[in-house]
Amino acid sequence: MLRRTMIALTCALSLASAPPALAKTVQGVTFPDTATVGGQSVTLNGMGVRVAYIFVKVYVGGLYLATPTHDAGSAIRTDEPKRMLLQFLRDVTHEEMVNAMREGFAHTASAALQPQVDQFSGFFTQPLVTGSQASFDYVPGTGTTVTIGGQVKGTIPGPDFMRALWGIWLGDKPADASLKAGLLGTD
Repeated sequence: MLRRTMIALTCALSLASAPPALAKTVQGVTFPDTATVGGQSVTLNGMGVRVAYIFVKVYVGGLYLATPTHDAGSAIRTDEPKRMLLQFLRDVTHEEMVNAMREGFAHTASAALQPQVDQFSGFFTQPLVTGSQASFDYVPGTGTTVTIGGQVKGTIPGPDFMRALWGIWLGDKPADASLKAGLLGTD
């Protein structure tokens, strides 16, 4: 009887933990199962589509975490390597991207982070064309490195900025609730 209880408990615990998402295709975009951020392997936690104005599909997002989870708060707070990868499904002007990010930061960033938000916004100087990618890699002790179209734009130090940025997608007022669910693997 004790053996059966232990087996059942072990099975229940393994099912309760968040399994990593396998590489999947969303809107014709496939992201790999794993990536390397700061020399550490991170796992694809989930993928989703950012929809604006009810029907405009803007990009596919993929969330990579060192410790996969279905919990948004944990995904935001953890001070470990992580990546947010975006692949654009339509052309986006740099003004559209800056405005969207500033709107997101209005819900997540304190006034003290305004210089970092301004620095981040300054990285978006060119349009993002269909098929291009932008990635945001966080490494503890280093900060969030922004790469657009394969070109590193810069790094913004500090976990507070990272948490504000990840909060845009995973916070209480996400840019897109269905994208949030996809990134967390709960859709």
